[in-house]
Amino acid sequence: MKKSKNFTKKQAFSKKEKVLLRYFARYVWWKDREDIILHEPYRVIANAMRYANAKEEYIELFGFRKKNLKKALQKAQAGWFDKKNWIFWHTMLFGLHTKIPELPKRGFLCK
Repeated sequence: MKKSKNFTKKQAFSKKEKVLLRYFARYVWWKDREDIILHEPYRVIANAMRYANAKEEYIELFGFRKKNLKKALQKAQAGWFDKKNWIFWHTMLFGLHTKIPELPKRGFLCK
């Protein structure tokens, strides 16, 4: 049986991070939990970064390695973050003096 490259090798999530992905997959409630974890784990992380609102959830978010939180920002698509969380997470992960990129936009809105 061939292992999926998406989840095991390319993204190399630790055991703890895999547990966190299962926990935070509830933030992408409109998609199948197993499918979203397997094929779009950074979407799960991004939604958790956007919608987590309790101190305990923020603590859990920092169970992800910094590189995976950064990668969620780098892979972000339109609608994954709102402006407030986009700025907050860039500042938290890249520092106060980072140049914050423009929030991703949908193609038909871009001009």
